[in-house]
Amino acid sequence: MPRGRRSKKTVSKRYWALDKVEPNAPTSIDVLFEWLKLPGNYQRWRAKNKQPVCDEIVGYMVKRGITHRGDKQVWAKLVKLENSFETATNWLLAKGHHAAFQLGEAHHDVRKQVKKLCRYYDELLPVFQQGIPASAARSESSSKTVSNADASQDKIFRSNQSKSSNETDVMVELCSQSPRLSRLLPDPESQINAPGGTQSQTYDLSLQKLQLESKKSQLRADEICNMALNRKKMLDAGIGLEEVDRVLPLK
Repeated sequence: MPRGRRSKKTVSKRYWALDKVEPNAPTSIDVLFEWLKLPGNYQRWRAKNKQPVCDEIVGYMVKRGITHRGDKQVWAKLVKLENSFETATNWLLAKGHHAAFQLGEAHHDVRKQVKKLCRYYDELLPVFQQGIPASAARSESSSKTVSNADASQDKIFRSNQSKSSNETDVMVELCSQSPRLSRLLPDPESQINAPGGTQSQTYDLSLQKLQLESKKSQLRADEICNMALNRKKMLDAGIGLEEVDRVLPLK
């Protein structure tokens, strides 16, 4: 029936960044960022009971002239923002660019990729940065410490061949016990007669590669767990499966 077709709501399809009610008025995303930046608000959102917070945000939006957003839309938008921010942050950590990005020294290509993963990363960083996985941040810090110490380690290994020999014995034992490790690391026996610090450098680089692979796997596992948890929270809140799949599609 024609009347039935006219009754379909279209407000939910209005873009958050393009829904000004007046030329100089803020958009939905502008108002949401305003609310998030108020002291203590994001911490309250991260608490278990999110429904009252969503209702509060809707009321805040109404006061700013945004009357077409409901609590479920706000909830879904915040979850999507959190997930995209975490995805971009995990990418920065895995690639070793996080510290440079924080200092404003990241390469243009890095910033471009971050923007692709999370459109509002710069706006969300001051609010969401407390949600960066601490273990991942420590891993990046450890990796950089190892990298910065390479030069001094080379000198130590060159002046201490007995230590290199002990490391070779350890690596032979590890490779014999772990088929996966033996595929990722060079053959220890073939490196015994390597000149100077070449042997130690080779193992050091190989171990760093193994560390990085392990870190990437852990970050991916964390991302999947967070995705599943956020989907469950949205479903428990009464958000329809179709909307959940749209906001957090299964990969």
